[in-house]
This record gives sequence, C-alpha cells and structure tokens, in this order.
Amino acid sequence: MDIVALKRKITTMVWTLLFLIVVQTMGVAQGITFSKSDNWKEVVDQARSEGKFIFVDCYTTWCHPCRLMAAQVFADDSVGSFMRDKFISVKLQMDSTKTDSDFVKSWYVDAKHIGSTYEVRSYPTLLYFDSDGQIVHKSVGAVPIPEFLRISSSALVPQGQYYTLLQQLSQGDRSRETYIHAFTAALGANEAGRADSLFRTFWSLCDQTDRRSSQVLSHAAKFVQSTSDSVFTDLLEGVEDNVAGADVKRVVKKLIADEVTTFLTRDVEKPDFGEIDKLIQRKYPAFAQEALVKSKLAYHQDRSEWRQFVKIVDAENSREESSLAFDELMNYAYMVFYHCGDKKSLKTAESWLSTTDSRDALSAAVIQSLLQYRQGERAAAITLMGSTISKLSTAGGEQPELQQMLSRMTKGEMLWSPE
Repeated sequence: MDIVALKRKITTMVWTLLFLIVVQTMGVAQGITFSKSDNWKEVVDQARSEGKFIFVDCYTTWCHPCRLMAAQVFADDSVGSFMRDKFISVKLQMDSTKTDSDFVKSWYVDAKHIGSTYEVRSYPTLLYFDSDGQIVHKSVGAVPIPEFLRISSSALVPQGQYYTLLQQLSQGDRSRETYIHAFTAALGANEAGRADSLFRTFWSLCDQTDRRSSQVLSHAAKFVQSTSDSVFTDLLEGVEDNVAGADVKRVVKKLIADEVTTFLTRDVEKPDFGEIDKLIQRKYPAFAQEALVKSKLAYHQDRSEWRQFVKIVDAENSREESSLAFDELMNYAYMVFYHCGDKKSLKTAESWLSTTDSRDALSAAVIQSLLQYRQGERAAAITLMGSTISKLSTAGGEQPELQQMLSRMTKGEMLWSPE
C-alpha cells in the first residue's frame, strides 16, 4: 500500500456514493446510439444524406480504458444527446477474437484499412470524419465526459480539426493561432514528434514580447524537456519575473531537479554535495533549495540510505518556508515505515504527521498507526488503526485492505520490507 493509493481509495468511495445517488435520480441513461451498418460505405452514405459528421471509436477487446469510456462516457445521456444530433457514431473493434459476432467480422476489412490509414496504434483512438468520409480530427486516450464533449465539439469546426489545420499549414498559413491549434491537436492525437516540430516553428515566429506572455510560456512548458533546451531560459525568466503561471513554475522546478539528479548520479562513488549545492545555488538561486532537497532524497532512496533520507526530510520540514507539501510528507513517512527499522527515524517520521487538516487526517492516521506498530507500540497502533477504520467505514463502506492489515497487526506479523 502507498499513500497515493490510499487517498485515491478514500476519494473513490465518496465519488461512488455520489454516482449512485445521481444514477438513482436520473434513471437509465440513453448514451450514444452506435450505427448498425455493417460497412464503411453505408455509414458515409448515411452521414451524407443526414448532413452529419462521423465519429469512430477505435477499441480493442483487451483495452481497459476502452471499457471505461464505454461504461462511463458513451453511456451518458448528455453525451448521447449531443452525439446523436451531430454525428453518425461507429464502434470499431480493432482486434479479432474467436467469439467475434458476424457484425464485428463484417467490419474486419474496413477496420484494418482505417487502422492503417490513420495510424491507429493506441486505444482508445477517437476518429472524426466529415459527412463525405474525409478525416478531420483524431484524439488518443480515455477522457472524462467534459473533455470528450469538448473534443467532439472541436471536431465540428476548422480551428479544432487536426487534419484541417495541418492542411492549412501546408498551404502556407503562418498564423500563430493556427500553429497553437495544430500543436495542441497533435498532442491530443498522441503525435509528440509532430507536435514538437510544430511548436518549434511557432516559437521561431514569436518575438521577445510574445515569448514573455503567460499564454505562450504555458504552451512552451509542454515541450521543454531539459534545462539545456534554449527555450528553458525563457521559462525560467518568466517564472522569476512572475509572468508565467503555476504550470510553468512546476515544469521549471522539475527540470532543475532533473539537472541536479544528473550531477548526483554521475559515475562517482560519492557526489560532492558541497560543490553541487554551490553550482545550483549560483545558477538557480530562487529554486535551488527545493531542487536540491528533492534530488538528494531521490539519491538516498535509490541507495536505501534511509537514515540520511529522514535527516534531509526533517531538516527541510523544520524550515519556516519548507518546500514539502503534506501529501509528500505522508508519502515519505510511509516509505520510512516500510523500509527503515531504525526507531529514531521512525519516531521522527511520525512527528511529520502531527499537523494536518481534516482532509488528510484519516490517511495520516493510517500511516501513524503503521509507524507506531513498527516502533513496537503495538497496542497504541492497533487502537489507532481500529478507530480509523471505523471512521472510514462510516464514510464509505467496508475497508477490506485495512481490515486485513489490522488483523495482521493483532497477530504480530511483519508488515514491512525485510532489511
């Protein structure tokens, strides 16, 4: 168990209860009505006669995200209403099985042709065609209802159609807005190489004033992969001058941390932490502290040097302007429980969980119980775990994983990694 999974589980219980309430209120959803035509020509003929676009859901029988889309998105009534009004929809199975129906088999040839022609490699892939059967847009990956409706709406207008935008660029359109729409669509189509190429051309068209705008920097942050990228300097200056948004700041912090990690993992027995600190402080004074902390933690974690790991976390957490969020502290505390048997380190990790709000209190209590258990405080640990399970059960049902953990605690079993 990790803290991210635990918090996700608690959140899921809340959303499940809300979903059941909504379903009971709404009744049976209509969802998308998929075509019964058994070949592509019939679909195009119908679309042309009704003046509608064509939507094709390319899926496979083994694809879990595809099943989620079918159950949670395509079955939704608001989605069905929108799609029935604008599209002829086709559900296209891209693999073959021994149990395929005659209807699925009738699409084998067309499915192979569509998959090859439009480079369908990942699933689900959502394809959009105009009423004449000409491809206009493509999107790859499972998405929630609002995003699916946004994608489908975009497919109806030229500025949102990936293939239309590429055609406009090939015909000499050099407007920055067209490039923005095009590389954004390319990312949605999972064509990273083409997206990056389009972005680089767009960047070359921007003057220095453009490159200092929040919107342009936000776009740039999606493509810069290292501090050696010439565009990184603009991101860094944008953040330092408070021009860039939070998304750009996150990217800048990550890239600086990646650079520090490169220094730490060079082929040397032991890095010169002092020299690395000076270098990063000189290059990135505003971000050095957080980058150095995160990179050193990763370094000691990789080498299972957990006592040093704890010292770094504790020192940073003790700073008035600590860079560590509480989610991170919970995750670090769980890692210490699972990997480190040193009682002093375990006690220190427990102290990180002393201050929290109600949103994180139950997750923190589970980890605190585990830390107490490994320190030998068995009775206190069992009591805390039991009360936490009761609170979680009241909020959202049974807790089999935690119940099993509590059972093992009462038996005195080892719940951590052998050292």
